Amino acid sequence: MSAAIRHILEHPLFDVAVQATRTDIDQLLEFGVDTMPLLEELADLAALGSLDELLRFQMRLWDSPQPADFPYDEPSDAETIRAQWPRDDATFNGERGDLHDKLAGAWLGRAAGCCLGKPLELGLDRRQVQEICEALGSWPLHDYLNPWPEGRFPAPTGKITAGRHRSCTRGLIDHCPNDDDINYPLASLTCLEQHGLDWSPTKLFRLIADITPYGSLWSSGKNGARAAIMEMRHPAGQLFGNPTRQSLGAMIRCDTWALVSPGNVPQAADFALRDALFTQTRNGIYAGVFWTVAIAEALSSDSPSAALEKALAFVPPMSRFAEMVAQCRGAHATSEWATAVDELYANHSEHLPESAQFNHALVNSGLVILGLLYGEGDFTRTIGLTVSGGRDTDCTGATAGSMMGAAYGLKRIPDRWYRCFNDSYRSVMAGCHNMKLTDVIARTERLALEYGRFSLGMDA
Repeated sequence: MSAAIRHILEHPLFDVAVQATRTDIDQLLEFGVDTMPLLEELADLAALGSLDELLRFQMRLWDSPQPADFPYDEPSDAETIRAQWPRDDATFNGERGDLHDKLAGAWLGRAAGCCLGKPLELGLDRRQVQEICEALGSWPLHDYLNPWPEGRFPAPTGKITAGRHRSCTRGLIDHCPNDDDINYPLASLTCLEQHGLDWSPTKLFRLIADITPYGSLWSSGKNGARAAIMEMRHPAGQLFGNPTRQSLGAMIRCDTWALVSPGNVPQAADFALRDALFTQTRNGIYAGVFWTVAIAEALSSDSPSAALEKALAFVPPMSRFAEMVAQCRGAHATSEWATAVDELYANHSEHLPESAQFNHALVNSGLVILGLLYGEGDFTRTIGLTVSGGRDTDCTGATAGSMMGAAYGLKRIPDRWYRCFNDSYRSVMAGCHNMKLTDVIARTERLALEYGRFSLGMDA
């Protein structure tokens, strides 16, 4: 081996680029591409030791067209996505007290659903969740899980016998615990307070990186923070070594964009798209926009099902996301919940690469949709069914809780779900170590009064 090649191979970024390119190749499995020839080509380039050739190969991967027989049309650019959005001139018609109650319901509903799902965030399927809950005497899931004896968590696989997040079980909860599903929208709230309408995804993800320990960044948020720190230009945050391009990353960050936009769905959708494009492609983008519009509409419509209908109009109609929504609604009309969940897995999870199944936007969004449809307006039943579906359970529970709280307000959430938090959220983010949830709600309301569209007076 020549000294020049040895020098390149010893460069720390060479191994980073090789691993990132391998991750990019893995993304093509979702489209049915035979990736073996590409992995062999990568191995040859890695042995050659040319960083220039390696990076050219990576960019060729990014520009490669989808297979000709792929039956969907899934754009990832802002102009194409925005072009099919409907015009919306609606306003928020409620009183100031209605707005406050709904914002409180959305934040506390999110916290409750997240806390319910945390101990079950193990990549489980529906049957495994039921097995655990039955073993704990918590089936059906109508309250926080019963605690298990130390070291005796009934994991179906026999692993993780200590369990996870035992402090999030019934009788042991005394605050809302740290979670990225709350940290991300909190960071968005802070970014909007600092920068107003001129906020940018680069500013947002730089803030996230500055105030969050790196080990507490999850899903595509980690890729976004890396891109912001390294000052990578778009679309590097989407594409460079990102294993979660079509994950629920934007979906779990979206709440703030909705909650500060009562009666202003176009603004909510635009904020969500601005955010999602930094870290997601295809269905990962659509999930962020869909749930933002749904939560914003729920603030005004008082109906989760009507909000889902409005949100679907903001999704590319020939995408897998649109197909998934239609299939969930069809299953709700003809099948029991368990059958509908199994069909969702068969249609939108089992064919995915194993590395993508846990937090993919399609199956996790579908689980929330099914929870909302079969929950029939009952908060407890909705978040219980959503979490019972499995996969990324704290994320799905949080979104379901947020939707229900935004639609029906805090007054429709049984207080056992949030009284145990004692108005406290303990985050690992700098400056947020022990926050009052009531303060978070008040901050959100101030921005909502500034950025919303109202048909009635909103004086204090």
